[in-house]
Amino acid sequence: MRRKLTFIIYTWILVHSNAGWCFDGDIAINEPNFNTENFLDFKAYEFRKSVQEEWYTVENGWRMAGGSLSIDLAFVDSEIRLQKDLSDTLSVRLQHEHDVYYARKPVKDPLLEIAIRPWHKAIELSFLGTAAFDKRQADLGFAATLGERKANYLRLAWLSEDHYYNEKNQFDSSYYKQKPLTLSLQSAYRYDRWQLRFSAENDRPLTLVMPDTSSEFQYKNKKLELILDYHYANKALMGMTYRGWNTDKSLAELVDNRSQNLSHHLIDFYWLRPIRRNDELTVGFRFDRFNNQVRDLNNANRYYDYRFDTWQVYGLLNHDYSAHAGWGLGLYIGRTEETKDYLSIATDNKTDNDLQGKLRTSWEYRSLDNKDRLTFHFSFNLDNLIDDPGDGAGISYQGLF
Repeated sequence: MRRKLTFIIYTWILVHSNAGWCFDGDIAINEPNFNTENFLDFKAYEFRKSVQEEWYTVENGWRMAGGSLSIDLAFVDSEIRLQKDLSDTLSVRLQHEHDVYYARKPVKDPLLEIAIRPWHKAIELSFLGTAAFDKRQADLGFAATLGERKANYLRLAWLSEDHYYNEKNQFDSSYYKQKPLTLSLQSAYRYDRWQLRFSAENDRPLTLVMPDTSSEFQYKNKKLELILDYHYANKALMGMTYRGWNTDKSLAELVDNRSQNLSHHLIDFYWLRPIRRNDELTVGFRFDRFNNQVRDLNNANRYYDYRFDTWQVYGLLNHDYSAHAGWGLGLYIGRTEETKDYLSIATDNKTDNDLQGKLRTSWEYRSLDNKDRLTFHFSFNLDNLIDDPGDGAGISYQGLF
């Protein structure tokens, strides 16, 4: 019976949760403007696998990664999570995430949690909420957790965003015809040398009516993250990561009616192992597909299907030359395919195929216990090393408390 229940839960996740995060207040129809090498940039700026493994095992920490994508735009990924146990049965937590890489996004308020373990440490009930000066933007929710977090656990959460919007809106005449609501399921499970982690979110469709501008906004979203690793030796592993999200938005105005479907799916296969005492090697393959379907019946230039695919292979070598410091080299070689199909103007269709190369150099300074890492990156453009050698810089920090 237990095996059947586990199979049903996993199947529900894989079928119903396929991609986005809870509603972030962005009611714009986004038109991302990527450079050809940007998905190589994203891989180069993210935390390497061994550092991510450290993050997964703790409840308290802060980390941030950022880097240049173009002259005007930057990639930013930050996360804070804090936990304080007041007793064996009561804990308080704070969590905040902000991930920006294809469009400007409003910064959400941190999520607060009061967790109670009334019977046993393996069963936890939580009250969720955000504090906001404008009470219409406050969120309210609940969660239940089976097992101990960061080890083997299953967590189901329900969150009502902008919970009091209709009752406490004193600024304009806007209101939700259908309020935003997010259901999420998270889990981690370790069996022998295998480690599985997943996180799934499903945002119920919402409808925001704005009579002052004679407009109506609709939105729905799904997200899935799945990580499967095999730890075949001490500090050595091989595995795969899948992340995907899918967002549908529409904005109906007095003289305009636009809609959009955005999605991003990536799959990353990797192999990590130490070589000698102070060296670490990571090699892998990653595929990204970003889709953007825009529909605007009044503007043929905004009625198109856009797709951006990137296949890349990469290798990272990190060497610690002292107790506090080390250097790293990363090589990223990718094949990109970018298409933009104007459905009403066939002659303006766009198709670009390109080969991209990137060399990332890095220098890291860390604490003696390896809980704090500050890293600086600088990249070189291998596909145009003579005319345009520089390919951006970045910085990352991870601190575990």
